[in-house]
Amino acid sequence: MTLTIDTLVIVAIVGVALGFLGRRVWRAVRATRATGAAGCDAGCGCEPGGSAKARDWAET
Repeated sequence: MTLTIDTLVIVAIVGVALGFLGRRVWRAVRATRATGAAGCDAGCGCEPGGSAKARDWAET
């Protein structure tokens, strides 16, 4: 079986795409593990009964 330039290009494109997706999955898993189930600090506005915090357009 001979490898042509077309095959090498396709393998390279698929490899880069799989690498990109793998990196995104790895970062998502790592971020989830870093936050854990600890939750947020009190008063952040994400409590189930808490009111929504007003967002200011100037906050970044």
